[in-house]
Amino acid sequence: MARTKHDAHLYALAKRGAQAQLSDLLQEIRLLIDLFPHLRDSVDSDELPLTFILKRGRDRADAKAKGTVRRKRPSPPGKARS
Repeated sequence: MARTKHDAHLYALAKRGAQAQLSDLLQEIRLLIDLFPHLRDSVDSDELPLTFILKRGRDRADAKAKGTVRRKRPSPPGKARS
């Protein structure tokens, strides 16, 4: 009985460590994409983890509900963006 309690505690610690590591990796990915925006399109969306896809969709839905969605519109021909 003590063994399963010990295993459950180790599992909980391992899970927290994995969550922290994943959070660090996602932050690093965000920083890399900010530095190199062309990398955003270099990953096939089928390769992304489901939780990442769901979070991205949730964030977009939240932004849309708040009215904070900013859309990029093409510049008229002959005009440069500032």
